[in-house]
Amino acid sequence: MTPSEGILQVATAHAAISFSIDPEGRLLQHAFGARDRCEPGGQDAFPVSGNGWVFEPAMSVVHADGNTSTDLRVVRWAAEGDVVRIELKDPQYPFYVDLLFRAIQEDDVLESWTVVRHGEEGPVALTAFGSSAPDFGKGEFWLTQFHGDWAAEAGMAEEKLGYGLKVLDSKLGVRAHQFRAPWFLLARDRPAQEDEGEVFGGSLAWSGSFRFSFEVLPTGRLRAACGVNPFGSTYHLDPGETLETPKMVWA
Repeated sequence: MTPSEGILQVATAHAAISFSIDPEGRLLQHAFGARDRCEPGGQDAFPVSGNGWVFEPAMSVVHADGNTSTDLRVVRWAAEGDVVRIELKDPQYPFYVDLLFRAIQEDDVLESWTVVRHGEEGPVALTAFGSSAPDFGKGEFWLTQFHGDWAAEAGMAEEKLGYGLKVLDSKLGVRAHQFRAPWFLLARDRPAQEDEGEVFGGSLAWSGSFRFSFEVLPTGRLRAACGVNPFGSTYHLDPGETLETPKMVWA
């Protein structure tokens, strides 16, 4: 597959996420959810700070020369066995971000993670490095979190998301699930039902501090950014090294 071939869809038996490339080479995400879902237009598939995105970014970078602006364009996309890799690059720097997706057909599960590498003249500081940042489109959404403490774990709390930013996170570093579980449910159009409707389950395959942000934009679209909690965790990436983020698992 090459960028000129139009729509790329990563799909399981009943769910899918789809992408395209705009005339300037930016990666756009379309529908995410039920396989027959259709969302008009396309949104930035992996928003980064410094390219005009003014909401919660999936990634923030301080380049070796101190510049804090990053703008990613598609180099190529290709299937590598059961993994789809979408390679992105900053036009001004030898800075690369690969978005990787694995569809587990029989379980209707989608894994999503990123790999960062660069060839700049010195270390690059990653001040945020998300694993997944899907756009859920317009609609009403209900978020269920699982919270608690010793002997009272995994209490369920559901709320309707309104405009602005909602964050579920842990800053504990170790035993990070103590007060809040690193997974959630997200229901579209109505509160989550046991055996009907469209409900997403999300979990980060990571035992350390995590952060899930959900932002209802002024347009009414819901954007998530999920991954390692960047709090106190700036990662200094040397030239030639790579950083692979934990996998975000969607069902």
